[in-house]
Amino acid sequence: MCLVGITCFLTLVSAVALWMRALVLNTDAYVRAVGPVLDRPEVRDALAETIVGALYSHVDVTARLRDALPKGAAEFAPTFAASIRATSVQVASAALATSAARQAWKEANRVAHDQLVRVLEGKGEVVTTTNGEVAIDTGALATAVRRALDSHGIRLFDTIPTSALEQRFVLFRSTDLLRAQRATRLLDELATWLPLATIAAGAGAIAGSTRRRRTVEHLAVGAASVMVLISVGAAVGRSYYLARVGSAHRVIAAAPFDALVGPLRAGARLTFAVALATFLVVWLSESKTLVAREEQARAVVVQLMQRNARPLAIAGASVAAVVLVAWDRPRPLVVFSTVAAVVVWEVLCLAAGRVGPQGGTGGPTAAD
Repeated sequence: MCLVGITCFLTLVSAVALWMRALVLNTDAYVRAVGPVLDRPEVRDALAETIVGALYSHVDVTARLRDALPKGAAEFAPTFAASIRATSVQVASAALATSAARQAWKEANRVAHDQLVRVLEGKGEVVTTTNGEVAIDTGALATAVRRALDSHGIRLFDTIPTSALEQRFVLFRSTDLLRAQRATRLLDELATWLPLATIAAGAGAIAGSTRRRRTVEHLAVGAASVMVLISVGAAVGRSYYLARVGSAHRVIAAAPFDALVGPLRAGARLTFAVALATFLVVWLSESKTLVAREEQARAVVVQLMQRNARPLAIAGASVAAVVLVAWDRPRPLVVFSTVAAVVVWEVLCLAAGRVGPQGGTGGPTAAD
């Protein structure tokens, strides 16, 4: 049981270490994962709202409209300003759907992720404003949004300097750096050996057990439990991460996090299914009643094929012929698979016919 517990623990650490090395610390893989995030309308809308809000923070649109409107219409300036803002958000969201904006998003994430990896691995200083933050610079996206607004006749923000458009979306804060650096270094160093150690511990647990099937069941249950723990940890980590980001950037922050953690969750689900299937197979194989019923069913099937070998062979060939004739445009793979299945079926029927219904060879006997 000790080795079973060690195997489960190593499974947990190995999964996290492999995920971190393959995706978290790999800038190209990270960019591929978060690149499509901007294709989601809710992310574009949230990002557009953030950028337009930054533009409005530099220009008092209501005051400028009040000065520009006739005295009798000045009271409608707040309404016009709100309407212009809503239109600006729609235009900005559409501008973020262009290929140029997608490329700017990818490059911003590439720069931020490269910075994050350097921080986690302790290879460089954090590029920061005041609080030791790693963040995505949305300046290029804001510039693209302003160009789109200009093209739609909204030129209220032309006087804002480009440097003022460089908004920062925080990904990582300095208060977490020390612990994250230690964990990252340890997991990165052990990522190569942990899977091998996990396999060795599991094999040792099975080889040294006097009840190997029971040990396999324990390992399967342990692996499934570890996958549940990983899934729960990912959900809790998501809540913790979004709580620290703040409500203003929650939608924008959730999408990259989900894209990054998605492969870990998918791997956990797949491993859980495999572990559960392994447990069921081993558990069912231990049941003497089920084994006896399986043998009885197998005997019934064998006897049925022995007694009706020729009709079954004819039926198989007939079904294949009907399929090939009735199928309007069968693909070559379908034709090949059908013919191969018929050949296998005919061979089985021929073998069953030769064995005969009582286990002897078919055909006439000396008594006949």
